[in-house]
Amino acid sequence: MVVGAVAFVTGLVTSGVVVPVGLAMLRANQNPIQPITLGTELRVIVGYAALTAAAAVLALGLAALVKRGIVAVGLAIALVVVPYLLATAGLVPWLLMITPAAGFAITQSVPTFAHVDVDQSLLGGYYPLPPWGGLAVTCGYAALALGVAIAVHRRKAPR
Repeated sequence: MVVGAVAFVTGLVTSGVVVPVGLAMLRANQNPIQPITLGTELRVIVGYAALTAAAAVLALGLAALVKRGIVAVGLAIALVVVPYLLATAGLVPWLLMITPAAGFAITQSVPTFAHVDVDQSLLGGYYPLPPWGGLAVTCGYAALALGVAIAVHRRKAPR
């Protein structure tokens, strides 16, 4: 709980600064950006914090399983960052539906409509899963890793 809470607060503070400042900088330099509602902006900020917390808990669960912190960090990066990079390169976008990288869908601020014909690419801000659905996939992986680590630890503990 501590790792998740610290990661959430850290993610909340950083995204609470970066998102509004980034939007203000884009507007100040007259970059064209789609307007978003306050609710969407808050969802993105809190979503980043939740994604950070879920990734931290995933790394903790992996560390408890492999007993090596650096290996666990590498595995967490391989499960979260690498699929995201591969998907944004256009190689395997379906990875954002089945890997912990699905949590990046929480950053989607462009609504999708079935009757609107647009190129729904990652570079356009579209993700294959809805925002909270993608985050749920990441949280599921984190819960699974932590749950397996706890089960393995209890099994090995002397009685």
